[in-house]
Amino acid sequence: MEYCGGVKGVKVGTAEMLDNTPPISSYRVLDISSIRNIVYSANGMTLRKASGIGPGRHLNYSNLVIPINMRLTESFEP
Repeated sequence: MEYCGGVKGVKVGTAEMLDNTPPISSYRVLDISSIRNIVYSANGMTLRKASGIGPGRHLNYSNLVIPINMRLTESFEP
């Protein structure tokens, strides 16, 4: 990520896809039909239909049920 100075604060890792993992199904968010803006925080993310308009819908990471379909092979740390 060093091309043209890279992206500040980005850490890169390498992962491999695992075999025989269930597909990730779609996830519906109440009152949001399309997502145009995502604000990430330490414990979750806030989704909005438009950038910076309204409070949005906050989703805690702990409430998301997503099957693990990859394994980290090279750390994000240098």
